[in-house]
Amino acid sequence: MTRLVIEKVNAAFGLIITNWDPAFIGNPQIFSEIKEALAEDPLIIFRGQRQLTDFELIQFASTFGELFNGGELFGVDSTTPEILELSTELDEGGSEKLVSSSTPLPWHTDYCYLPRPSRESFLNAVVVPSTECGTTWFANTYLAYESLSESLKQRIVTLSGLHQLEGSNRHQAAAETRTYRDRRSQKNSNFNYPGNRNPVKHPVAYTHPFHNRTALYINSLTCGFADVDNSESEALLHELFLEAAAPERTYKHVWEENDLLLFDTIGTIHRREAQPLNERRVMRQLSTLI
Repeated sequence: MTRLVIEKVNAAFGLIITNWDPAFIGNPQIFSEIKEALAEDPLIIFRGQRQLTDFELIQFASTFGELFNGGELFGVDSTTPEILELSTELDEGGSEKLVSSSTPLPWHTDYCYLPRPSRESFLNAVVVPSTECGTTWFANTYLAYESLSESLKQRIVTLSGLHQLEGSNRHQAAAETRTYRDRRSQKNSNFNYPGNRNPVKHPVAYTHPFHNRTALYINSLTCGFADVDNSESEALLHELFLEAAAPERTYKHVWEENDLLLFDTIGTIHRREAQPLNERRVMRQLSTLI
């Protein structure tokens, strides 16, 4: 009987599976092992398998739950709307063909600015650069919540965070913000962020619906708190964000071709480093809905 080889990475969290095979998709025993592992650790790295087809990737992700039509939401035409393709490739006019894979992204949670955010996300490396760039960082927000003092936990237990796309640069390094702005002119003209730009509410102390672990649900798209005045809100948000993105609770992922990452988007936040425009990078992203 096949058993997965699961090992811890050399970081505060993260598991790596090196003997998974696309042929295992649909195997209930293997799926159960993966779900159990994800309940214990919010980041799983599948490495060493062949590249999945679009159909296989959708099939695998959909075993975890209902999927966003990511490509459709972002205005990117695709025969597989569940897959949001991210690419550095430019068209003849110098504009991005798809959604950018070269710009830096601050610490964020996928789709947290929508009423139904994501529960799990999948990120797959199709083409990776020849140098270490476009690196993705993850932070464990279950560990962040557990690190809070009891008084701070009591303070946030009933609070709702407000999430929206505007203002996400507040937690981004100045150099990365400049890079992002410099590349805006190359943006795909059909690209569109989903949502209506109005803040949506989600619990600050977010309990996972399956395994009941509580996470600190704060990221760079959190703009404040419901029913809290601005000055108090800013101070609390700063304090909590430092906990959410604390370096001792992070993992740095340097991509290899065919890598497939599965991560719990309640229990993690992630960010992407910038990449030189002369390096090619193509990724596929999918997310389940809560």
